[in-house]
Amino acid sequence: MSQPWPEGTEPGYLGDTEVGTVKPAGSECARVWVPGPPGSGYHVPPPAGMPDQPAPPRPRPVADFGYTPAVPDTLDNVTFDGSASVPSDGETLTAWDWLFAGQATRSGEVVSWRLPSGHGSYDATLTVTDTSGQSDVTTQVLVI
Repeated sequence: MSQPWPEGTEPGYLGDTEVGTVKPAGSECARVWVPGPPGSGYHVPPPAGMPDQPAPPRPRPVADFGYTPAVPDTLDNVTFDGSASVPSDGETLTAWDWLFAGQATRSGEVVSWRLPSGHGSYDATLTVTDTSGQSDVTTQVLVI
């Protein structure tokens, strides 16, 4: 972005142009003057050593879990561990809510559920919630 100086206030000689970049509030910006008519282009890279902008916060937590035994069978007591879940930046997980086969529920970071006696596919669903009230859901299918 280029803008000419008001007449009589030029930094060097008539025709110099201030070239700058719009920066976020609170950041520093250097002024650079280049000879030439208003509107002439000039790119100024950020100074070396300028701190990187922080990554935007993660908008919600991420639910994740594992279970043992890795290859369960009918009537096995399976342990589900939601400690791999991650809260939103700056938050803490406050709830781990589980739903098994669409009907059995449990609460807690680590829970157990006894598999049904029939062979088939059974969903294990984890919903995590953090201190900001944000939540995420993930489902894994156990095939026995």
